Amino acid sequence: TNPVAPYLQLLHAPALLKFRQISSPFDPDALVDWLGIQTNISVDDCVVTGRYYAVQPSRYFACVHHRRLAWNTSPGTEIRGQMPVIDDEYPQLQAALNAALASDGTRFVAVELGAWYGPW
Repeated sequence: TNPVAPYLQLLHAPALLKFRQISSPFDPDALVDWLGIQTNISVDDCVVTGRYYAVQPSRYFACVHHRRLAWNTSPGTEIRGQMPVIDDEYPQLQAALNAALASDGTRFVAVELGAWYGPW
């Protein structure tokens, strides 16, 4: 379901559906994505006044989901992250997963050049 427009049903790209959704222990200081990967909330700018959080649907809904979990979820409880929101970052995710699927399965190396918040 699209959280921006619940009446609009979109299917995820085939590449995303080939990866298993994994649970991860809840950490009040970390977001968990659908692959079970944890990211510190400060990296994803989960502050209501944060500029990126306010304009990027994939960040906004991940942060809101995390905030709701924090109300009634004990640290360490196994949780599943939400599937990604289809927004302007979705094609990048799809391309990265397609590249991983196209690898020979023994080794895959990826490098991200640049970052939205300039940590350097």
